[in-house]
Parts: sequence; structure tokens; C-alpha cells
Amino acid sequence: MIRQTSTKTVYKNPWMTVREDKVEFPNGHKGIYGVVEKDHFALIIPFDGTHFHLVEQYRYPTGEQSIEFPQGKHEDNPTINPIDLANAELEEEIGLVANEMNEIGFLFEAPGYSNQGFHIFFATDLSEGQKKPDVTETDLVHHKMTIEEFEQAVLSGKITDAPTISAYGLWKIKMSNSEIKAQKNSLQTLSQELESVSKLYSKKFKINRTNDWFILKLQEEMGELIQSYLMMSGNARKKGQSKQELLSSFKSELSDVFAHVLLIANLFKIDLNEEVKLKWLKWKKK
Repeated sequence: MIRQTSTKTVYKNPWMTVREDKVEFPNGHKGIYGVVEKDHFALIIPFDGTHFHLVEQYRYPTGEQSIEFPQGKHEDNPTINPIDLANAELEEEIGLVANEMNEIGFLFEAPGYSNQGFHIFFATDLSEGQKKPDVTETDLVHHKMTIEEFEQAVLSGKITDAPTISAYGLWKIKMSNSEIKAQKNSLQTLSQELESVSKLYSKKFKINRTNDWFILKLQEEMGELIQSYLMMSGNARKKGQSKQELLSSFKSELSDVFAHVLLIANLFKIDLNEEVKLKWLKWKKK
């Protein structure tokens, strides 16, 4: 750990404090460290179901226009609750009100020289509010982008704001994990329901559900699926069935195979989500 031996303020204004610390590193080396102290801010990812809402403004330090998610802080109220700050900034900069405002994380903007961080909020169920930009933000331009348009803007260098890009990255990771978890829970629920039905079926027809029965039943269902496909593709007699009836039969046989695969996975305590990830999804990384 780097140890502070002394500190002094070298610059201060209402928005920041710059201090210079004398420090000692773990190996005994002595040096100085310049630190910019700034209050944390809120960044909002407004999403209306199809488009993100962003603002474009001129950034004086870089001398360039910048397209960003709405973000900011209130210097006159540094202790404001982050979610209240997020709601205020969204309406001030874009004129939108979010009926759903959920915090998805906190990141540091530039930890190499500053203690400032930002709370990231995902805003949905948007409605019109009253746009009231700060006196220094009268040049704000409202942009709407689909996810694909946003990613292309990042790749092309049109969007270069680091907090905006890192916030999107965190949102996308969390969304992906949430979807995977939802899919996993859905598969587990379906598997449990099928197990319950299978037990009732075997009890009614006095079937002994041994390991061999499960495997041989799957083989039987596979045979019926193949036969259904051959009939549908014209490689076996259609037995007077219409095209729609053949398709319906194929769907039914496919569901039988799928159901028995889930039953066998449940029997042997196999997590199909993990096995598919190991066997199939690994190719996405290549």
C-alpha cells in the first residue's frame, strides 16, 4: 500500500480540489502524487424499449463535440441521494421522466489521478417531462440510437466518452447474465414440471422408470421423430395426412424427444445449461 506522509491543497474551485501528496511506496521509494478530488456523479442510460437517449454537447477540455448518456452532479447539493440526482439530470438534460430508475453499478472514472466515481442507472418506462438545462448546457442536442446504432457509433469513434462506453459495457454484461439466469431458471422449472408429469404417467400405466427405461424410451421417441420427418419430407408414405398435419406431428415428436432429454438430464443430475456452454458456446470465443 502507498502511504501518505503529507498533503497540501494546490488548487481549489467550487467544482474540484487538486492536492499534492508526499508518499512512500511499499519498497521505501519516496515521491509525490497529484490527486483531483471531485464529487461523484450520476450517469443515466435511458432506454425506451427500442432506442437509447443520449445528449451531444461541446466539451471544452477536448475542444470537441461529445455524444454521451446524460450525466452530472449538483455542486450546490453534494450529498443528494444518487437516484434523486439521476432523476433530476435525466429531466434537466433530455426532458424525460423515468417511472423505473434502477441502479446497476458504480465505477471510478479515472482512479489513476482522481477519486471521482459515478453511479450508473438504467431508466425505463419513459415519459415526457420538462427539459431545463443548466446555464452551461444550452447547446445540448438530443439523440436517439438503437443498440446496433450505439455500438456502431462506438466502433466508428463517433462516441468516445469513457463513462458512457463503460456504463454500456456494464449494462450489457448484467443484461446478458440476467437473461442466462432467466433461461436457466425457465429450463429448471420446465424440467421439474416434466418430472412430475412423467411420475403420474408411469404410475397410471404401471411403468418402472429405471435408467434403462429412460434411455430406451428416448430411442423410441427418436425413431418416431425420424419417421415423422421422413413422412413430412416425402421420403415415407404420408398416410393421407395433409402438409399441416405432418408438420404438426413433427413438432409433437420433437417435443417428446426434448422432454425425454430433460428427464434424463434430471435423472443423472446434469446441468444442461453448463454442458451446452462447455460443448457449444465455447465456439463463440474462437
